[in-house]
Formats: sequence, structure tokens, C-alpha cells
Amino acid sequence: MIIAPSLLNSKLYEFKKNIKIFREYHINELHIDIMDGCFVPDQANGPKLIQDIRPLTDLLFDVHLMIDKPEEKIANYLKVGADSITFHIEATSDAMYIINTIKEAKVEAGIAVNPGTSLYSIIEILPYVDRVLVMTANPGRSGERFHDGAVDKIKKLSELRENSDYQFIIQADGKVDKSVVRDLEKAGCDHIVSGGYIFNSDSPGKQIDKLQKEMKAYGK
Repeated sequence: MIIAPSLLNSKLYEFKKNIKIFREYHINELHIDIMDGCFVPDQANGPKLIQDIRPLTDLLFDVHLMIDKPEEKIANYLKVGADSITFHIEATSDAMYIINTIKEAKVEAGIAVNPGTSLYSIIEILPYVDRVLVMTANPGRSGERFHDGAVDKIKKLSELRENSDYQFIIQADGKVDKSVVRDLEKAGCDHIVSGGYIFNSDSPGKQIDKLQKEMKAYGK
């Protein structure tokens, strides 16, 4: 299991300093949240942010679109240096069009599901995606808690992947901290996205280290 720090909770003026920390702790990818104020209440980031920071690092950019009707805006994110783009099944009625558009640009395609959304909603597109992002808290809402039911969802998804010989990566995003790492890894999660736990502290490096030690203690 690997850690993908979420830049939503970071201070962008400290990006270069954080890049050095990421290298020290062998971080290979960054999670970049995009919010439109429609699909989720808050607004944050856009294609310009990705374009501005792309020259500063060769880390993989995993872009998470929390936007309504992503099919209308996906082209803007294919031009700025994203390596992977994930959109929400709840935000569109044309998921396959978006997946095909992303893949035609030689970018990984991912699908995200909110805590209240059943896996049945994405069952038909699982053979075509590279990533499945399981939201472990409702997106774009302050004061949210970690949803324990998401762990069961990840376990079912992992079993489905194994039984069907699918190749997608399973990610967990939302209120992920040290206390839930073992449960997520045991369920079959491959990547954890962590923002507030890492950056709402005086030492992001120490927080990453705590997560990595917890993963190591589990034995994987």
C-alpha cells in the first residue's frame, strides 16, 4: 500500500519544500482535488494549478475531479499534465464517454464512489478503469467523519477484482489517518489518500512517517 498526499490541505507556497519531503519518504504520486462548488459545496483548484506545478516535479499527478458534468470539462484536464484522472459516478450519466476520452489521451482513468453509493453503480465499467477511488468520507463537507462501511466496500471491491481478474487500483480517500491504515490494508486497499492528517501539522514528514510505520507494522 502506498500513500498519496492530497494537496488540498497543503500550502501551495510550500510546494517546493514539500517536494523535498516527498522524495525523502519515497512518495511517488500526489493527489490533486478539483472542486467546482456545484458537485461539492466548496471550490478549489483547476487546470491552471496543475499546469503551474507540473514543471516542478516528475511525481505522478492523480487528479480527482469533484465536479458536475465532467464530460463537459474533461478536455481542460487532459492538456495540463495529469497522469491519472478520476471522476465521480454520481456526477455523470455518460461514464464510458469520459473513460474513453481519458484513455485516448494516454492518461489513466479512474472512477470514484461516495460513501452512500453502491458498487452496483460502477459494476459495468470496472473492466475499463485503471483506478477505483472509494470515498471514506463525504467529499467537500467540513466536519465529516470516516465511514466504517467504506472498509467493507473496499473488501467487496477487492474480492470482485480477484474473482474477475480485473487490474484496477483501489484507493481510499477521506479522513484517512494512522488509526484506519491497518483496516484499509487488510481490506485490500492499494493506495491511501491523506491530506489533513499530513498537512494540518507542523511536520508533514513526521505524519507520513507515522503512516508508513503503521503500514510496515501490519506486515506489508
